[in-house]
Amino acid sequence: MKYMHKNKLVPPTSTYGQGNHAPTVEEAIDVFIAWLKHRNPTRELGNTPDNWSIHPYENAFTVVPSGGRRSNYMYILRGDICLGFTQSMVSFKTAYAEAQNDTGAISWEDQKSYEVRGN
Repeated sequence: MKYMHKNKLVPPTSTYGQGNHAPTVEEAIDVFIAWLKHRNPTRELGNTPDNWSIHPYENAFTVVPSGGRRSNYMYILRGDICLGFTQSMVSFKTAYAEAQNDTGAISWEDQKSYEVRGN
């Protein structure tokens, strides 16, 4: 997973992504923004839903910067997993397959001790 970063998207107390309820696009982007702020509380860029383009894909969501912002980094949200990856290093198919696997994600509590990625 050298070019992928797999994290728990929500704190353990959250019910997001659990049970039979499929999250809406609005719920997914709200949780994604909260996760970005958790990872880097001083982050100023990308803190609003307007900064991101989110689209349903099979049983997940894909998230990329919106508007004039460009990046080679993409996120896949599935349940309580957020997998970020560099598209030039990992194919979407490989990243999506990894997002389907619930193991190996960095816990919510441990994420602040990891290097924070920009974008």
